[in-house]
Amino acid sequence: MVPLEHPAGSHLVVARSGPDALSVDEVGLLHAMARVSSMTLRMLSLLDEERALRTESQRQSAENARLLATLTEHQELLERLAVEQAALRRVATLVAKGERPEVIFALVAQEIARISNVEHGFVVRFEDDATLTIVAKSGSPEMPMPVGSRWPLDGDSVAARVYRTGRPAHVDDYRDVTGTIAAAMPSVAFSSVGAPIVIGERLWGAATATSVPQPGASAADAEGRVAQFADLIAIAISNADARAQLTASRARVVAAADEARRRLERNLHDGIQQGLVSLALGLREAESMAPADPPELPVVISRLVDGLSGVMDELREISRGLHPAMLSEGGLEFALRSLARRSAVPATLTVRFTRRLPQRVEVPAYYVVSEALTNVVKHARASGVDIDVDATNGVVRVSVRDDGVGGADIRRGSGLIGLVDRVEAAGGAFTISSPPGKGTAVLATFVLGDEVGADVVSP
Repeated sequence: MVPLEHPAGSHLVVARSGPDALSVDEVGLLHAMARVSSMTLRMLSLLDEERALRTESQRQSAENARLLATLTEHQELLERLAVEQAALRRVATLVAKGERPEVIFALVAQEIARISNVEHGFVVRFEDDATLTIVAKSGSPEMPMPVGSRWPLDGDSVAARVYRTGRPAHVDDYRDVTGTIAAAMPSVAFSSVGAPIVIGERLWGAATATSVPQPGASAADAEGRVAQFADLIAIAISNADARAQLTASRARVVAAADEARRRLERNLHDGIQQGLVSLALGLREAESMAPADPPELPVVISRLVDGLSGVMDELREISRGLHPAMLSEGGLEFALRSLARRSAVPATLTVRFTRRLPQRVEVPAYYVVSEALTNVVKHARASGVDIDVDATNGVVRVSVRDDGVGGADIRRGSGLIGLVDRVEAAGGAFTISSPPGKGTAVLATFVLGDEVGADVVSP
């Protein structure tokens, strides 16, 4: 009976008939077998951990689907509101395109002033300290309330009323209205209407219109028009939040998966692989010292060594697929050249950049090429594949083209869907073109912004 290193407290038990005790060589062989068993059980335990991490990744993917459903619901509501009138259509189009909130705020302020036939349109955000911030403004410069300025929500201005009640409000004139905002009005004859911008259950701010009263104008009608824009702003902000949450969730899934791969790769390389190498060397030494009788013993030991060599080769392939150490150590170009050399289909690689790219770009770019090459080998029946990586004007483009049968469909491939999630989690965009009979072209693009990578060092 020999104790096993893993799991703790377990033993390898061998029994045989007869009075003879085990020889020294047999005892050594038994200990070697115990170490192999321990290593194997440890590897199985690590694989169980990887399966648990995959389950968590699937749970996160379901959360992504929920966020996407919420975003889709908001966009459908935008489409219904957009048909009401041309001004709302213009704003809704920007919102549906996912334009930045500040751009939408500015357009809303302009449209409020235009369709309400007033001089000044505002979008304001309520702060936690009972003040408001002007985030967008349209109108003449005589109104001393510039974008970015903060104003206390004291007194009884229309914004203060919306802040206190969470409901639409109007002020017919400012003759008897108090407060800092009222005092800043160019004329006490001005009137104002305002509607709340509500995100979920939270009062985010207000859309307001201020002007000299117009003959025949209805405060109720003006409130309704402003409220429609306020609803669009709320949807725009909700969409921006949903997109940010979706991007952050995807990034968390990818980061967790990458970290799990790195950890597993380190455990395999530093633990199991090193242990197996030591064990193989020990068995070789035992083989050289094995007695001639019984003659089967050296043969058995040789088979064990050969089996260990095969296991180590398989572990190296698994480690390389989990997380490519060459990417971290040598950079994207070095890692891609290794992929191209190992490709079963002849591959040409063209790289046009002179510095290390940021890690958030290098990792997804590597996996785009790796997955594309895998698909070429499995499905494309291609005679060649071209890989092109270019970084110019702050944009990185990763292109993989083959001359195979085409017909690839992103909806039918979990690997391609995973690439979309990985690329978009890094702030990039992923496209695929695969007409039947005309090959497949995959393109991933990433905007670098102000990021600076390291100098490229050729290994």
